[in-house]
Amino acid sequence: MNKKVIITGGCGDIGFAIGKFFQSKEFEVVLTGIDEDEINSRPKIENIAYELLDVTSDESVKTLIKKHDNFHVLVNAAGNVMREKEFEINNFANVVDVHLNGTYRMCSNSVDILSKNKGSIVNFSSMLAFFGGKLSPAYSSAKGGISQLTKSLAINYASKNVRVNAVAPGWIATKMTDALRSSEFPEREKEIISRTPLKRWGYPEDIAGPIYFLSSDELAGFVTGVILPVDGGYLTYP
Repeated sequence: MNKKVIITGGCGDIGFAIGKFFQSKEFEVVLTGIDEDEINSRPKIENIAYELLDVTSDESVKTLIKKHDNFHVLVNAAGNVMREKEFEINNFANVVDVHLNGTYRMCSNSVDILSKNKGSIVNFSSMLAFFGGKLSPAYSSAKGGISQLTKSLAINYASKNVRVNAVAPGWIATKMTDALRSSEFPEREKEIISRTPLKRWGYPEDIAGPIYFLSSDELAGFVTGVILPVDGGYLTYP
């Protein structure tokens, strides 16, 4: 029987790349999207299923887990960003609910299944968990919280045979960063590349391998509570 992975936010650029990587490793893959339009934007691929999920809803999370009640890996990639709008309290609360509370909803509802399968969780932190984001206070706060949540659950879930780690992506070429890679912000892109030792943007596929590594008991069976930067070396500068 193939192992199964659930990837929240799996219809996004990074989530989809992760799903394809796990599928290539003979996993059954469940990718979630917030609505039908998001799901319909992705192609039908063997051993990849799509499900609707709102990580801010207890009912939605429980419905998904009830339907897929036997899996081995949980990847929490669901997220949103509102940038300057995050300074408004309602938007701030929404972004934190999606990222931080949504990650915990999924973890807490999945731990018993993962415990039975000696499974693992990989969360999504960010380079903005290491320093502030001038235009994204909610996103930065939530990602900092996810880093601490990851460490806390790693300690708590260890007795349940569940490892909990996180990746902290740097500047990745996705729809979310399209504007920064356009002629509209040439100086900002120049700043990003000049600070990145590998001198390029990351690609969604660059995140998939590290997540697979962290999820694998064979490759990373003694690794838990780690926040792994995947940023081309961006964080090596002060």
